[in-house]
Amino acid sequence: MTEPRDAMALLGRAAALAIIVASATLVFAAPPESGEERYPQLLELLHDQSLEEVFERCFELVLSDSQLCDYLALEHRERSLYRRRFWLRNDPTPATDDNELLNEFARRIDYVLANFCFGDSLSWDDRGDITIRFGLPASRMRSIGRVVGNPAAPFIAPGETWSYAGLRMLVEFEDRNLDGRYDLTHTVGGLDAARTEAASRAVVPPLDVPVNNQVEVPDVAAANMAIEGKHLGQETSGMLAKGYGAARNVPMSYGYSPAAPPITVFYEIVTAKGPEGSTDVAVNYQIPLSSLRIGADSNRAEGSVVKRLRILDRDHNVIASEVRLLGVSCEPTVEPAAPGPVGSLITDEWRLEAPPGEYTIEIAVEDTLTGRAGFGRSRTFIRGYRGRRLAMSGIQLSTDVGAGSRFLRMGGPVTPNPCHAYWRDGELVIYFELYNLTEDRPGQSRFTVTTEISTREEEQGWLDALFSPERPHAISSRVVATGSVPETAYWFSIDLENLPEGNYDLTVTVKDVRSKDEATERTAFTVLEKRPRADEGS
Repeated sequence: MTEPRDAMALLGRAAALAIIVASATLVFAAPPESGEERYPQLLELLHDQSLEEVFERCFELVLSDSQLCDYLALEHRERSLYRRRFWLRNDPTPATDDNELLNEFARRIDYVLANFCFGDSLSWDDRGDITIRFGLPASRMRSIGRVVGNPAAPFIAPGETWSYAGLRMLVEFEDRNLDGRYDLTHTVGGLDAARTEAASRAVVPPLDVPVNNQVEVPDVAAANMAIEGKHLGQETSGMLAKGYGAARNVPMSYGYSPAAPPITVFYEIVTAKGPEGSTDVAVNYQIPLSSLRIGADSNRAEGSVVKRLRILDRDHNVIASEVRLLGVSCEPTVEPAAPGPVGSLITDEWRLEAPPGEYTIEIAVEDTLTGRAGFGRSRTFIRGYRGRRLAMSGIQLSTDVGAGSRFLRMGGPVTPNPCHAYWRDGELVIYFELYNLTEDRPGQSRFTVTTEISTREEEQGWLDALFSPERPHAISSRVVATGSVPETAYWFSIDLENLPEGNYDLTVTVKDVRSKDEATERTAFTVLEKRPRADEGS
C-alpha cells in the first residue's frame, strides 16, 4: 500500500524522530518570556524537504476525507498554517502549555519509526498507518503462514490481527509477499477465512443426524457450544467489518481522559466601545464553588485558582497570553461567593482591548489544591465601533447594576452572570451601551427599546409544534427612553415569575427617534424553578 520513498532512504530514524519529538517539546514547552507562539520554530526546523515529506505523510493520516481534500489543495506555506491551526484547534486543554493530542501523535510516530520501518528507510507498512491513526491495539495476535495445497490458494500468508477493545473493532494484516511488509487485508476476514471455515466444521457438531432411521438425542453441551460459536463468529465478523471500514474511512482516533474530574466553567464574551476606536473585550467567567477544595483553619477558609487566557488571531498566532492567580478567602462558616442559580459561584473577568477581527479565545482554570481543571474555547468576531451610525454593545446579562461591584463599565458597577441562569422568583437584569446617538433635546437623545423573549426554537420540533396544544412562550415589550449624547448606558430588569422553566432567546432592538437608525443584539438565558425556602428543605 505504501511505496518506499528514495528521498527518505537517505535519512536516519534519529533525524526524523528528533523533528517529530520537537513538535511536542518546542510547541508546548514552558512559554518564553516574550510570550510568542512556539509553533513557527518547528516549521523553521522542517527545512529539509524529506523531513517535511515525512511529517506531511503522518499528518495526512489524521484527516478526514474532506479535510484531506482541502489540505492537498493548499500551497506549501498554506499547509504549514493549516497544520498549526489543526493542532491548536484540537488541543483538549486550551490556553495551557501542553497539547495532549500532539504529544500522543508524536508518541505514535516514535513507535512506528522504531518498529515498522525497513532498514534505514523511513518507509513503513500499513501497520504504521493504523498505529498513527488509532494507537497501539489492546492485543496483537500473530499467525504463521502455511501451505494448504489448494490450487486456487496454495498457501495462507502470515498475518496479524489487532484488537481495539475500546473501539470494538478488529484490524487484519497479511504479509502477502513474504517480505516482512504487512498490508491490510482486501476483504473482511480474508486473512482467516480458511481457518474460520475449518474451525466452524470442528466446533459445530451435528445435532440431529439419523442413526438406524432414528433421530439421535441432541447433546445439550454441544448445542450450547454451537450457539456460542455461531454468536462469537457473528460478533467477530462484525468487529472485522467495523475495522475494515474504519481503516479506510475514519481519521485519527484519540481519547483524552483528564487526571481528575473537570471543573465546570461558565463564560461569555461581551464587547463594547473602547478608547480611540479599539474594542473593549470582557471575558467574564464563573466557577461553582463546589468544584474547588477550600482549606480551612480556625479563622479563615482559603483556596486559590490559576487562571489562563490566550487570544489567537485568524491565523492562530497568539496575540495575547496571561496567567493569574485568583485567591478565595472567607470566614469558614460563610460561603465565599455570591449565591447563584447553580449554587455559589466565583465570578471573575478578563478585560482587554483588541482591533476588530476574527479571534479564538481560550481559557483555563485550575484548582491549585486538587489539580482539577476546566477549559473553554470560542471563536468570535470582535466588531468595531468606528462608524457614525447607531451602534450597540453586546448585551450584558447581570445580577446587579450599581451595587459597588468591581466590574466597572460606562454605567457604573455591573456584576456579570456568565452562566445566564436565573431563578423564577428573581429578576433578569439587562445592561448595554449605545453609541452615536443623535440629539433630540438639548443634551439628550431619545430612543425606543424593544425587548423580545421567546422559547428556544431547537427545543420544539415540528412534530411537537403540530401535536402540542401549548405554543412556544413569547414576551414582547417596547418603551421610550432618554439618555446622554452621543453615548449612554441603559439597563432594566424583567420579572421572571411568569416564565416557565426552560431556555429562552433574548432580542433587544434600539431605534434612535431622531436619526431612525436601528441596532439589534441577541443572547440567550435559562429560567430555573423557584429555589426552595429554608423551611421547605433543600
